Amino acid sequence: MALQLPGTTDSNPSANRLQDKIRGAIFGAAIGDAFGIRTEFMHYKDIEEQYGRVESFEALPPRRPSSQPILERWNPHGGEWKMPPSGFHPLGIWSQTCGCYTDDTRYRLFAYSCLLDRGGLVTGEEFGKFLLRYRIAVEKGSIEENVPRWKGPELEYSRLLASVETISRLAQERRPFRPGWDGPMGVLFAADPNGAANTGYAMAVAVASALSSSSDLTSIVDNVLKNAGVFGPWESEFKGRLEKLARLAFQGHDVFALREPIYREFLIQYPPFEASFVLEMIPVAISLVVAASGDPKTAVMGAANLGRDADTIASMAGELAGAFSGASSIPKDWIDKVNRLNPAPDLEQLSSGMTRLVVKKADEHQNIARSIQTLLEEAAG
Repeated sequence: MALQLPGTTDSNPSANRLQDKIRGAIFGAAIGDAFGIRTEFMHYKDIEEQYGRVESFEALPPRRPSSQPILERWNPHGGEWKMPPSGFHPLGIWSQTCGCYTDDTRYRLFAYSCLLDRGGLVTGEEFGKFLLRYRIAVEKGSIEENVPRWKGPELEYSRLLASVETISRLAQERRPFRPGWDGPMGVLFAADPNGAANTGYAMAVAVASALSSSSDLTSIVDNVLKNAGVFGPWESEFKGRLEKLARLAFQGHDVFALREPIYREFLIQYPPFEASFVLEMIPVAISLVVAASGDPKTAVMGAANLGRDADTIASMAGELAGAFSGASSIPKDWIDKVNRLNPAPDLEQLSSGMTRLVVKKADEHQNIARSIQTLLEEAAG
């Protein structure tokens, strides 16, 4: 007997808890991305001096140069970033409008679209082929079915995303999605953090844990720590950072009080960005969710007011808190704004599609369990 989704319709996406949580993960990531881009690469003290606390989802005035110590800045010797009010976007400006998401969300949407296109788990090779379909469509100026498209500097973006080097690397990867952007794998493996760890990294594990009916913030952190071996040589450093930061959050540091110790002890002061994702941004994002008691609005605001790579940290924090508390805990006007300003691909349809895929996967596991049980009963008879 197939699992039922009581009351679920595409027009009523919050009708059941599973879809509300999946919708929360997808919208939480997009909202965090669009909310945090306005303070990307700023120092938290500069944000405070120039804007106070950033709590509303409106455009901010142009920023002034940083007055903070050089080694606490994102790009210490690279000069000041020249950013429009809407924030920084790789390869050029995709949109000047506050509320539009950036490449953090675009990458996740490729991941979700590939999962839906393949009808389940994908390999690195399959994701590489999916990205190559996107690049070919952009190069030809054509439309590729089930592959997202956006107006903007797509040609440069597609060549970066689907470069020969990237496609070659993906062909050999068991974990197809990059660390920090692997939350979609956690949605696919909802309530199965160990399964998520086999095909993803820390955010996949955290999101899968958050989507469990019995999840709490302690179990989410514990599951991430238990599966930190996915980071190989960075395992020990990652665990130490997350344990210490999460302890501060559990001890009562709120998202604003957490900023000072983060800057004092936990910064990665130079790229490579892969190391920043793993060692700085992921522990920070998870700890902000703990400090926010799982509330998506508070977690996103905490990340935006932290600065650094604010859109990426806020997208991860929004994704995890959204998965934990559900879209029903995200301000409706924030969801409406991101929906209106980012009409394609449709995030509501994506949420419904992923919910159906998760239920289909659970049905298959249920059938396997029944088959094994039958064999056990036959053997006993």
